[in-house]
Amino acid sequence: MTQEQTPYSVSNAKYPEGAQVRGQELRRRKVISYGKVTYRQWFDTHWPRQLTMDILTPDEVGPHPALIFFTGGSFVRSHTGNFQQLRTAFAEAGFVVASAEYSTIPHPFPAQIEDGKAAVAFLRTHATDFQIDPERIAVLGDSAGGYLVQMLTTTNGTAEFLPAGTSAAQAWIGAAVSLYGVSYFMDPAASDADVQKAALSDSELAAIGLALVRGVESPLPYAGLAEAGHRAAPILHVHADQPPLFLLHGGKDDLVSVRQSTDMYQACRRVGAAADLRIIPEAGHGDAYWYQDEIIQEIIAWTAERLGYDPSFRPGVPVIS
Repeated sequence: MTQEQTPYSVSNAKYPEGAQVRGQELRRRKVISYGKVTYRQWFDTHWPRQLTMDILTPDEVGPHPALIFFTGGSFVRSHTGNFQQLRTAFAEAGFVVASAEYSTIPHPFPAQIEDGKAAVAFLRTHATDFQIDPERIAVLGDSAGGYLVQMLTTTNGTAEFLPAGTSAAQAWIGAAVSLYGVSYFMDPAASDADVQKAALSDSELAAIGLALVRGVESPLPYAGLAEAGHRAAPILHVHADQPPLFLLHGGKDDLVSVRQSTDMYQACRRVGAAADLRIIPEAGHGDAYWYQDEIIQEIIAWTAERLGYDPSFRPGVPVIS
């Protein structure tokens, strides 16, 4: 066999015959993933504890706006891998996206809120490392995570629920999105006697609220629990200067009533706080409706606008070439 006949010979043509050659316009960003970044660690009853976040970043030189996502989980779990479609879409829109775990039951309130503020402070402190614009940090959560986000919103800029060594300025957020989140666990006007009745009923939300404010202890005695429950209710912390809040809820949610978001929206409007409400009549609690592109893009557009950011794709300088 001559050299011209060998199967290893290379054609002088730029591409082999039959190859499909067509150009491709750049329309989406490349995303880089960093897993299990520790953002908080401390000793809890003589045992070390740490909380981590998974981070997605656009492969472009920043600074970028940031979004911290807090997942739902009935206040008993916080898996950072949830809502992957939404988190990836935000990263493709140019956001640095951190999915942060947080304390759950049996750790009582306000541990969850302190964790949320610590997560915000961590990203602000490490803004240069992750190429974040520290003036453009938003938070988003669904269900229990939506509750956490509402608490971060309504206590933003105050000294309430700050972890040790963290200032209100470090924990400051510019916008917040709550997906079918909890605004209160019991009637905002409830007394201790009302709490006792709720505890003896089959109200799952009331039971979660009691467990949250008391940890794993028995809910008895009831004295003082109404006050504790009110302190844990975002709707009772609403004030005019809080950051913009986007409330989204499904009309067929049979776990967290849509009234939670409508009441929160009306409370915000009464004090002049910036808030928007979006109801999807057919949607339930965390079902497939929340994973549709139209909903995700609406959330991205709202967040970008409130942070003063243009998410349009413009090919930039890659971080890793």
